[in-house]
Amino acid sequence: MDGRVLVAQASHTLQLLIRMTLSAERLNVTCSTDGRAALTEAQREPPLLVIADADLPGLDGYALAERLSDDPATAEVPLLLLVADWDGPDTERVAHAGIADVLPKPFEQHDLRERVRALLGRRAPVGD
Repeated sequence: MDGRVLVAQASHTLQLLIRMTLSAERLNVTCSTDGRAALTEAQREPPLLVIADADLPGLDGYALAERLSDDPATAEVPLLLLVADWDGPDTERVAHAGIADVLPKPFEQHDLRERVRALLGRRAPVGD
């Protein structure tokens, strides 16, 4: 594996979809079902990227991003925020929290792969 991505997502179905999607990118995916556990995990072992749902128990995705940005050990870790399409992101909170990118749910797997590649500075594999 080329690195670790931390996914903070309450839905086990979405966790599985993200894990399957990113396995093709040679990324090891660690999942957490709430924001506080994700924060602890990220501080214990900073990942390459955090993918967090905006609507998480414990700490929501915005608060998680703020806490990660405030910690020197995780300040450089980009966060991709997943938001319900009908809600849309809170643009003021996105800017304040230092969120790297926002992806509306539901999303297509290729859109997730493209966002992750862009945030990690990777190119698509040949034949993709």
